Amino acid sequence: MSLPKVRNSYALVLALAAGFFVQFMYYEWMVPARSAGQCHWKETGEKPTNVLLVADPQLIDNHTYPGRNSALLKLLQHTVDTYLAQNYKALVGKLQPDYIFFLGDYLDNGRLASDEYFNHEVRRFWRIFDRWPEKYIHGKNWFTNVAGNHDIGFGNGVKAHLRQRFEGIFGSANAIMEIDGVDFVVVDTPLYSAEGELSSDARAFVDSLGVSKRDEVGAISEEVDPVSGKNLKDVTKEVDALFEEKPKGEDVSSDLNAIPEEVSEDKKDSDDTKNQKQNEAENASEEKSSDAKNQEEPHAAVSDDELKSELNAPNPPHEQPKSSRPRVLLSHVPFYRDPKVQTCGPLRESPVFHLGPGYQYQLALLSDISDELLTKIRPVVSFTGDDHDYCDVTHPLTGTREITVKLISMAMGIWHPAVQLLSFDASKLELSYDTHLCYLPTPYANVISYAVSAAVIAFLLLGHSLRLRPSRYNYNYSILPTHGDPELAILMENPMSKKVSNFLKEQDEGSSISTPIPVYTSTAAKLTPELLAAKYRYARLAVRRFTRKWNLVLFLRLCLLKFSFVMLGYFIVIAAI
Repeated sequence: MSLPKVRNSYALVLALAAGFFVQFMYYEWMVPARSAGQCHWKETGEKPTNVLLVADPQLIDNHTYPGRNSALLKLLQHTVDTYLAQNYKALVGKLQPDYIFFLGDYLDNGRLASDEYFNHEVRRFWRIFDRWPEKYIHGKNWFTNVAGNHDIGFGNGVKAHLRQRFEGIFGSANAIMEIDGVDFVVVDTPLYSAEGELSSDARAFVDSLGVSKRDEVGAISEEVDPVSGKNLKDVTKEVDALFEEKPKGEDVSSDLNAIPEEVSEDKKDSDDTKNQKQNEAENASEEKSSDAKNQEEPHAAVSDDELKSELNAPNPPHEQPKSSRPRVLLSHVPFYRDPKVQTCGPLRESPVFHLGPGYQYQLALLSDISDELLTKIRPVVSFTGDDHDYCDVTHPLTGTREITVKLISMAMGIWHPAVQLLSFDASKLELSYDTHLCYLPTPYANVISYAVSAAVIAFLLLGHSLRLRPSRYNYNYSILPTHGDPELAILMENPMSKKVSNFLKEQDEGSSISTPIPVYTSTAAKLTPELLAAKYRYARLAVRRFTRKWNLVLFLRLCLLKFSFVMLGYFIVIAAI
């Protein structure tokens, strides 16, 4: 093979590798950036807050596809992880959300993984999603504490040590975060669905939130006491009015016991008690009044601020009143709904929303649990995950809107993965919000494109190799006997020609009687070591002839060189993600 031909081959390989590199840049950089560029926040007020909601990363692990070849599993993990990393980076870089929430199922099988393997998979999760440690601080504006059934199990299947392990890494599974006038409430619904003492922590947390009453979705009604049902704001107003009636510097501690627990129901008794106290204070001197007061009430006098602090102190957990802030509920498991009545809307891919349970999962909470949570928490809107597909319903019991967020992964059977964008403004004590989908690129489009390009390049390299093969392989070969070197004859012609030559030679020499014709033609002849050696020699020579005829040595060499250049370019592109 001449040197100019080798140089031409290298030039072809470099040109094809450069084309593959451009293809990598397009799919790994431009396509995610273009998809993220099509998503925008919507104005919801003067000072909107933007929140990115991510559901079900569900990183593929060793338990995802049992029995699958380990090399193929590694390739699939790399493909999915790269898809998640590049699109998440493009989304956050383009949208710059103020807060990011993940809605559970961070690992595909965290509930069964050993501690060592669990920590290994958690490091994968951090590498993919924890990309800006200075801007997005875990527990401050970047939250991963919504527990999924793939993380801790579901219902009675939740194990205490698995849940503790989850909370030690991802954060408290029951929490409330105040963000710009809105309470984001995270509830551990997998644990809440358990029976008996197992669910006590989750239920105690929900009970501690108190209950609010809303006239309509987004409007905040006056606060009520969850036990007595009395208007707490009226009580506070009357207490403030009492302080305003008192002259400045006058001791108001004598009126502490005069403030009834139920002002609206016992107002007359309160007024009589107040007048009696005032008459006693007018008839006695300041010293005697002070002594009399100390004998009647053993508590020391308190200031106005101390009194207000005591009146506004939180009640026990089961009596704690809710603040006036609107609530957004975050749960991994969707709430119960009637799929025939509460359809998910046109943005859902699957026509059916399934409700059935299975091993360590339940596709929707039970009806009584859903009603209990919605009634106690009274959220304006709720965001859930687990279903992998989009669903938008309104629960008639409380008027709560529930958005089931699409998953972000490409590996769980959804053709159009997405994230959810939420913009809200609660500066006027009324939650004004907008939420909509932000789609990611179509899964496997890049993989299919790479496979087609690789096949086309292979054909091009094969054609180039055939064009450069020696000229003696450009014609058909006869099985007629040849003269000269037998080895050369076998390489240049069909191996059958040697058998024909030997047969004709024996006929000419008159030795055909000692060597019957069936030796050359019968396939039932006894295999001997000499015959096996001859067959092996013929097979080896046939392979050599085939590789030379199709110039496969050059073809494989070019393919290997091309693969090296392609992989180098691919990792250069991936490293920049």
